[in-house]
Amino acid sequence: MLLTDYAMWEVVENGPGTDEAVPEGAARPPPRSDADRKRRETEMKALWTAFEKRFSGTKSTKRNQKAILKQQYENFTSLKNESMTEIFDRFNKLIGELATVDVKMDKDDVNRKFVISLGEEWTIYTVSFREGDDLKDQRSRGSRRGKEL
Repeated sequence: MLLTDYAMWEVVENGPGTDEAVPEGAARPPPRSDADRKRRETEMKALWTAFEKRFSGTKSTKRNQKAILKQQYENFTSLKNESMTEIFDRFNKLIGELATVDVKMDKDDVNRKFVISLGEEWTIYTVSFREGDDLKDQRSRGSRRGKEL
């Protein structure tokens, strides 16, 4: 895509301009004229466009990122000597990254994946979940057991 809005390009290259000196940390004064307002709108539009390009990438980049994240999800396992909190934090971060690339996931599938990805040291705690067909059944059994105790 060719950038033909030279005012926008100027802002991206040089940053937003001002007619007055503004002390560091102070807010810029509101525009006083229509020309100032138009210039400020152009600056903001240019900066937003630059941010979008920088952080969102191309369609191909997004597609590749989505594929990589899906593969990381499929291959996710706990690491040796990793605490439950560390495993959960790492898994949760991956789920968040998948959500940012618009991958929709069923909560039960995510829960099952997390339980299955836990290491052997967690097997004694997760065996009933690993063998169960439905985590909802496991939760309801667990809540009934809690009432019986």
